[in-house]
Amino acid sequence: MRVIHTDGEKSAKIPLHRGLRQGYPLSSILGGVVLNAMLRWLDFKGGGLSQGDVVTYTACFADDSTLMTTNVHDLNVLLACVNSYCQ
Repeated sequence: MRVIHTDGEKSAKIPLHRGLRQGYPLSSILGGVVLNAMLRWLDFKGGGLSQGDVVTYTACFADDSTLMTTNVHDLNVLLACVNSYCQ
């Protein structure tokens, strides 16, 4: 996985060590439980993209997630939250 900045520069590779196998009967349930808990934690920690009174931290579809911020500092906050959550 890589992080791509708005200027088109790519970050260093981020290693992935664990995951669920596709087709495993419980993968969608377990994935949803883990993802929902992580999204709530990101909401609590802050650092997302603000549009008026609405703050958006992620865009999620199936097993893909995108972190959204307006600056590098907030992105680092969200990445630290995700990294800490995954430990």
